[in-house]
Amino acid sequence: RKSYRRVATFLLFFIYKSVALGWSYIIFAHTTLFSGEGAYPQWLDVIWNPLTSCAVVLILVLDIDVLDEVALARPQLYMPGPARRFFNAMVFGQWMLLATIQGIVSWCVPVYGLTSQAERTHRPLLEGGPFWQASFTAFTTIFLVVHLKLLLVAERPLHLIGALALAAELLAYAPVAIGLGSPLAP
Repeated sequence: RKSYRRVATFLLFFIYKSVALGWSYIIFAHTTLFSGEGAYPQWLDVIWNPLTSCAVVLILVLDIDVLDEVALARPQLYMPGPARRFFNAMVFGQWMLLATIQGIVSWCVPVYGLTSQAERTHRPLLEGGPFWQASFTAFTTIFLVVHLKLLLVAERPLHLIGALALAAELLAYAPVAIGLGSPLAP
């Protein structure tokens, strides 16, 4: 019973976070006429998966929706599995629609709101210039939205280790963000 819900949430979340981030690459590729440039500074690409994967695994492994004794005494609690309530075309479509909307808005608002067309299209892009600042803002927005989604789909009460893992991912992003402005950044 728990395994079905956990696996469904795990699969949906991992695809969701990739689609949400992927929209920025799709939009940027069209903006640059498929030049092959990255939409984000390299460090951000590198840290995406490590800083969006650990917490979901721990949260899902440690979540408890009902006690085992209650689950054994109430077989109807197992019905979502055979009914495919947590992983079906409709649920998948809802997650992907949400990822699409959140990804597009998270990219377009900062990039198109904080830069001019010339700043987005003139090459070479100025190092640390307006485009990269807007790109960093967009990445941070997507990063926070994905973590908020994880918090919303996690079962209550959230296990302490899962909550700490989520906090650790959020806090680990700060040194990377600070490091992007340093001379050590690639």
